[in-house]
Amino acid sequence: MGKSKKHGKPVKGASKKGSKHDKSKRKAKFIDPTSSVSRDVRETVAALVQEIEREEPVAEEKLQPLKKGKKCQEIAEKEGILPSREYRKGGYHHVVIGEVYNDRYRVVKKLGWGYFSTVWLVWDYQKERYQAMKIQKSAASYSEAAYDEIKLLSEIMEADPHKNRCCARLNDYFKHTGPNGTHVCMLFDVYGENLLSLMERYEYRGIPLPIVKCIARQVLIGLDHINSIDIIHTDLKPENVLLSTPKHSIISLMKHFHPPPLHQRPKLTERDPKTMTKSQRRRYYKKLAKEERKTLLGEDDGDHKSRGDEHGSNENGDADSEGSKTDPESEVERFHHVILADFGNSCWTYKQFTDEVQTRQYRCPEVILGEPYSTPIDIWSCACMIFELITGQFLFDPKKGDDYSRDEDHLALMSELLGDLPESMRLGDGKYRSYYYNSKGDLRNIKDLQYWVLEDVLHQRHKFTKKKAKEIADFLLPMLEYAPDTRATPAAMLRDHDAFFDIQDDDYAPLELTAKRSRQPDNDADRSDTFRYWEEHPILNRTYLEERGLTIADIQSVLAGNFLDDAAAHEAAAEATRMSKKQEVKAYGPNVKKGDLVYGVVHIYASFNDTFVHVTDTSGRETYVKVTGGMKVKADRDESSPYAAMMAAQDVVARCKECGINALHVKMRAVGGVRTKSPGPGAQAALRALARAGMKIGRIEDVTPIPTDSTRRKGSRRGRRL
Repeated sequence: MGKSKKHGKPVKGASKKGSKHDKSKRKAKFIDPTSSVSRDVRETVAALVQEIEREEPVAEEKLQPLKKGKKCQEIAEKEGILPSREYRKGGYHHVVIGEVYNDRYRVVKKLGWGYFSTVWLVWDYQKERYQAMKIQKSAASYSEAAYDEIKLLSEIMEADPHKNRCCARLNDYFKHTGPNGTHVCMLFDVYGENLLSLMERYEYRGIPLPIVKCIARQVLIGLDHINSIDIIHTDLKPENVLLSTPKHSIISLMKHFHPPPLHQRPKLTERDPKTMTKSQRRRYYKKLAKEERKTLLGEDDGDHKSRGDEHGSNENGDADSEGSKTDPESEVERFHHVILADFGNSCWTYKQFTDEVQTRQYRCPEVILGEPYSTPIDIWSCACMIFELITGQFLFDPKKGDDYSRDEDHLALMSELLGDLPESMRLGDGKYRSYYYNSKGDLRNIKDLQYWVLEDVLHQRHKFTKKKAKEIADFLLPMLEYAPDTRATPAAMLRDHDAFFDIQDDDYAPLELTAKRSRQPDNDADRSDTFRYWEEHPILNRTYLEERGLTIADIQSVLAGNFLDDAAAHEAAAEATRMSKKQEVKAYGPNVKKGDLVYGVVHIYASFNDTFVHVTDTSGRETYVKVTGGMKVKADRDESSPYAAMMAAQDVVARCKECGINALHVKMRAVGGVRTKSPGPGAQAALRALARAGMKIGRIEDVTPIPTDSTRRKGSRRGRRL
């Protein structure tokens, strides 16, 4: 009789090891995504990483097991596993460890990757130090974005000659031509982990307040610098703020690697791996970069590991497993310098590329409503990020409901925390205002808001003392003013709230997780139930709870004796039912049964250099959404961009689904008249994107205007059916 992997008990009917139907070998590594990562899982992930870094794309079937667990997916992303389809024309560049770029930079190790680029640790022979090399995808739109980022970074550096303004610095850039096209390569200093990784080290329970104060001050300094030269970051979040790594940390991490002289190229790279046979390629990769492959599997020597722990974090941002148990007072010294990074989505106040800016949880109200934006959007994101660092939770985390969109829920959450938006915004000229507010200035589909001010949220939910909750709220609220004109600037925050950054004795006090009681005690002497930090209570371990279907609240209730009798529980359930029936909701869009098709009409106008995707109702009188390819990319409009058309279509689909439209009739149009009668290349890309995103496609018509030479195409005068 076999054993269940999850519970460790005999299970009737379980397969024996070695039997024909035994799947334990395949499932053992991924059966429990909530448990801590085993060495087997890490080795499997690392093996896939090796294939990527050895220019051998990972087959899709090898990625399938990773999709079985969220935990394993996160590991795959951290380790740099990229699907093979991204290694193509216009996509990522194949990098082989040991290669030399620009006759100067030798590749040592992969540091990470993103949607637009991969990042590699390289040795700079000219300056004799390590740098991080970012290799952009080769498509024209990505290259254009890279050059914009280079221009932005150059302006930031010129305005900061003393290197004390907490912004990433561009050391060099060049172009490299490979089999997938020409890639823009940028060189930066090697920084440490980002703030999201730091939050993970503290298990999303909040970073100690002294550390947050140190980080917040430097982020505001960086924002003040870029805003003063009319640059908007547009995507400030924990992932885009990095810890600065001291030089000795880089040396201790990379002391095992001794780069060969520049003139000594690896003999194995003289022949293109693509021209080798399978067995030759296997031998080629076996000889290549043995030391680097060792580090991927975590098989460094013991001295290296101990020294890495001593410095708290290593170069590629891996978390210290003991990070959550370190003394906050000694930890503060490590955060004397953080860096604002990732200016790939940034723009100027006088030159903006798109209306779709900011990551959802850090998005400000003027962007949601479609109003003009400027530098104040960054300070809103900063407040949301600081709250998240302090508490470990999003300030605003909107969800889409059956009767309301995610944007409308976002506005409702803002109103509950900060009060109603000013009438000038609820009844203003925002492009999307009418989607969320009616003519009276009320939310269309969300009623009965539950107001809960920020100070009470910090005190009641996150268990800060009243004094500390008020101190934090007073610091955050000026950055969360609705009107951009009255919202605090970074300079004002640094000037007027200087006392907040002073570290106080009570900043080191542990969070208190106090369980709520069903009946309050008669006197304070009966309150004996204050819980310490979670790591001091093994029973509150997340893995332990998740394996048993429990929550922190369940354990707190048990420890506090918070039990409801059957009558009280029944009454609470009945009250919840009454409240749910009282809420009046209205659905935006047609009221139809689930599964029914609700048609709209998408008008696709495709010229040689741009594509317009415009959705209306079937009568053509009411517009639901209109997006152009030019709104999605930064490239000049001197050539076609099917990618831009695809991105525009994806935005259109998202808006259609929010409006309840799940099917589209298509009217496709070229310039027409005496000009071309064939739609541009963006038309087919947009149509494919609509279909792939789940929209049901109905009639497809060509409605190009009739030529002026008194001739007409086959079919009716209004267009021919395709």
